[in-house]
Amino acid sequence: MVATLIRVTGDRDLAEESAQEAFAQALLRWPRDGIPRRPGAWLTTAARNRAVDTLRRRTVGAAELREVAALSHEPESGDESGVPDDRLRLTFTCCHPALALEARVALTLRTLAGRARTRCRPPSRPATWRRPILRTPTGRRSPRSTGGWRT
Repeated sequence: MVATLIRVTGDRDLAEESAQEAFAQALLRWPRDGIPRRPGAWLTTAARNRAVDTLRRRTVGAAELREVAALSHEPESGDESGVPDDRLRLTFTCCHPALALEARVALTLRTLAGRARTRCRPPSRPATWRRPILRTPTGRRSPRSTGGWRT
């Protein structure tokens, strides 16, 4: 049986380990299920299946390891800023001191938060900041602008 497994797997250690696992499995199953009609064939099949499963696991594990190694390797770039994340680098660019404060805020909100240009601008008059705006099915109304809560 071990010779057959060595021929199938090409690995003596794996063949011996698989044969040992097949015997251990037989000790658990045969008292419960009964001895099969052809015990040698049962042991050989169980050991071969175990060896093939082990080889598959090794192959998949090696492929996953290569994939993780490829993903974790970052190609060298010509950027010498010392900032590894592109989004963080973009934030620093949007907040550059050479830009006006309003432009920095609007550019940062638009670029990183996906805000539209019209929604990034502050209200034109400071008085509008203090005034509450209510949205109702009939439209916008403000208690100060309409002289009360009437529409």
